[in-house]
Amino acid sequence: MAIRIFYYIISAVALSNQIFPQPLSWRQLHAPVASAVTGITQLSNGEFYLSTSTLGVFKSTDNGATWSECNTGLTNLYINNIYSVNGDQLFACSGATIFKFNHPYGEWINLNAPQASYVSIIVNSAGHIIAGSNHGIFRSTNEGTTWQAATINISASCFISIQNDILFAGANSGVYKSTDNGDTWTKTGISGDHMVSDLCVDNNGDIYANVFFRGQGIYRSQNQGATWEQLNAGLINQLTTSVAVDDQGNIYAGTAEGGVFLKAFDQSSFIQINLHQVMSQVLSIYIAQDKTIYICSAGGGLFRKNQSVSEWKQANSGLPLDHSIPLGFDSNNNFYMGNYYSGFFRSTDDGNNWFPVAYYFGGSHHFSFLAHKNYILLGPTVEFAFWGMLYKSTDRGESWEYFHQGIPLIHPDYPWIQVVMDIAVNSSGDLFAALDTKGIYRRLASDTSWYYKNSDIPDTNVFSVCVDANDNVFAGYRNGYIYKSSNKGENWVESLSDIPGYTVEHMESAGEYVFAILHNWNYPHQNTSLGLYSHDNGNSWLNLNIGSLGSRINSIGFFNNNIVVGSDSDGVFISADFGENWLSASAGLSDHFIKSIIVNLDGILLCGTEKEGIYFADLTTTGVYEIDSRASTNYLEFQNYPNPFNGTSVIRYSVPQLSTVIIKVFDIIGNELETLINEKKPAGSYELTWNAKNLPSGVYFCRMSTASYNVTRKMILIK
Repeated sequence: MAIRIFYYIISAVALSNQIFPQPLSWRQLHAPVASAVTGITQLSNGEFYLSTSTLGVFKSTDNGATWSECNTGLTNLYINNIYSVNGDQLFACSGATIFKFNHPYGEWINLNAPQASYVSIIVNSAGHIIAGSNHGIFRSTNEGTTWQAATINISASCFISIQNDILFAGANSGVYKSTDNGDTWTKTGISGDHMVSDLCVDNNGDIYANVFFRGQGIYRSQNQGATWEQLNAGLINQLTTSVAVDDQGNIYAGTAEGGVFLKAFDQSSFIQINLHQVMSQVLSIYIAQDKTIYICSAGGGLFRKNQSVSEWKQANSGLPLDHSIPLGFDSNNNFYMGNYYSGFFRSTDDGNNWFPVAYYFGGSHHFSFLAHKNYILLGPTVEFAFWGMLYKSTDRGESWEYFHQGIPLIHPDYPWIQVVMDIAVNSSGDLFAALDTKGIYRRLASDTSWYYKNSDIPDTNVFSVCVDANDNVFAGYRNGYIYKSSNKGENWVESLSDIPGYTVEHMESAGEYVFAILHNWNYPHQNTSLGLYSHDNGNSWLNLNIGSLGSRINSIGFFNNNIVVGSDSDGVFISADFGENWLSASAGLSDHFIKSIIVNLDGILLCGTEKEGIYFADLTTTGVYEIDSRASTNYLEFQNYPNPFNGTSVIRYSVPQLSTVIIKVFDIIGNELETLINEKKPAGSYELTWNAKNLPSGVYFCRMSTASYNVTRKMILIK
């Protein structure tokens, strides 16, 4: 993942012997729910179940106040919708098959439906299961043991049943009707071939259909689908997604951009309900047994409102917060974050509340972000077939424009996909973009298009790009190369020779210092991170020693001459001496898998975790102090002698109290070579001998760890 903050250049000097005291004060932010809430339903016993786009099914026994995971037996957590039938049967439509809930055992049973992405289900009076998918309608007459395809091939997204077991299906080409338990289907009177994404029926038997096409809105039929009237007054400019009708005849329409609209039973037009801004992208609407209205959204999770009150409340307690990625800060110190399925969000109150500013960026695993002067550039990278273009905003994300002129397509069949891995800017406002498989592209401040600037480099698999204080441009490549340009990308020279098996995935600059994090993707379950830095315009590179931390490093930031890194299992570490010593700063974090960190000039640290969302720490409130003498005398020494040495070296160490001591040796690229000790030691001084006779000459690192102390020393073997 490439995350860059370039609206400032950090003033870098030689890092002093300073380190943060423990612990940092972490505060969990109210990040949006990780996954889009795709549907909700209620059983006759009052239990609620909701489905999510990536995290499976959740259950509530307190009217949605709290939720708990209910995924036992699910082999696919991509749930498109959830349905209750006759008050006690529960079905989940997944991206691959259909599951039925076995209540006595509390687990899901795979009904082994034909391979398809299922989005709707209904059970007729004969007990037949009828399911709609992207490959058509399927029916099972034996509770899912076998399935047959319908005689008509339509992609049904919704079903309803009315009196006398007449079935209706909303499909990609209108509304279809069946009067023989789903054996045959005929098209009803809605004109055109627009997609019908939702159906409902009121107490009078009138049918309502949502046409998922801008300006179409809601249709109603009062004669079992023979004719339809359009009810789109007030919805002319809206892309509607869903429809529901309460027992008073009030009609609710969900939209993809504007939240929920209401047409009261005695009114002729829809009006927008005053909703929480974060729930603008509505996926479905559900009216519960007690008349409470539930809104399933892509940006804010689940919302609910009783008919007697006007305010909507979020009901997300217990729903996971993962997939939240902190991106950066603008010049006004507003926070920005991306969420895999929910889109792109901004906070103006230190992360207490987040508001969506770009829904169409949802579906991106990674984001490249650049805040510079009065605009923001956002480039979602892609996996599979999600969006990946560059977008630009000059109003803090309120509106966006394409900013990709000149950038090539990754494939002609997918014109919306472009793999922008990283973005950087120099002091003149010239932009540089790293495109995986396509190389480096540049857009001068005076240009209206991007231009290819990779011709000097024999590799186009670029992952990262950054600019230092001297306007040198650095590009990191899949095969472990780093190239440098001192003339805005016109010419490139090799700055770092290839390191086989490694990818230069992250590059950051701090003044004249340039930092690179490399990963070895051939060994994803081992300690395979390598950190390098240069302070001489990329002419030479030194080891940052992140490999000695024993965990994969995912991101890096800087504050007051200190280096902050995030790891994938051990949390956050801080160093004040270029990695010679690392201090753990993870106390207070409930999740130590750190996906990304960012730090701004004011010392605000945002930390994105794997499962617990985003955490906030104000580094200025802890202060930055020199390591005091008491800390030094507590751990009297940890060093080898002689150093340099030939063959064997004695390592002396001491502990102030009973501690579990771990001492390991690493090579220069961070590979763990040997564990010298891993045992409890009473307070005292000790020594051990390391035998390196079978190793080649070179630089090695020895790390000592206890529960409250981490220190690394450099050892030089000369034969």
